[in-house]
Amino acid sequence: MDIQTLMAYKNNEDALASSLTENDIKFIISELASKNDETRYIAFKTLQKRSELFDDVYPYFNNFISKLHDDNSYQRSIGIMLIAKNIKWDKDNLFNGVYSDYFKHFSDEKFITSRQTIQSVAEWIAYKPELAKETADALMSVDINSYKDTQKSLLLSDIINALIEIQKISRSAKVKQYLQSQLDSGMLKKADADKLKKLD
Repeated sequence: MDIQTLMAYKNNEDALASSLTENDIKFIISELASKNDETRYIAFKTLQKRSELFDDVYPYFNNFISKLHDDNSYQRSIGIMLIAKNIKWDKDNLFNGVYSDYFKHFSDEKFITSRQTIQSVAEWIAYKPELAKETADALMSVDINSYKDTQKSLLLSDIINALIEIQKISRSAKVKQYLQSQLDSGMLKKADADKLKKLD
């Protein structure tokens, strides 16, 4: 594996992901730190797809955890999303030791990173039902009012969708009350309001 081979799979990362060797994965992991946006993105997309299929990206879980503290928001996002993809392989329960750091990014200084973190919950919560309460509490503590008016509804929509998924795993009266209060506020987008009206 080299840069040229990696670049040749631009827009076809799925094909590359299905045929990686251990050394290929090691190389692609190193490219996550590339200064070249295109190379870094292809590496990220390839690892995302590989993580859906196999557990051989999971040994780099601690690498992804370290990105949670990176000054660069792109690196934080990469870490967040690759953690989310690999939680289903987390036989060592590594995430259970760092989830509080992960949850801090529900309110990341970068709006897009905040959204990506909240949206990721639906991807992994079924694999970590023991963290349902902690996850819900962290989501409900996000201060929506600290964001711009144009961002509030998007973030609230993400939070509601994540909480709906949590309710499927572990029902909580506290979460139900929060969702009802959002519905009663009249501030929700119609699609979100309709979802909540259908909940038990």
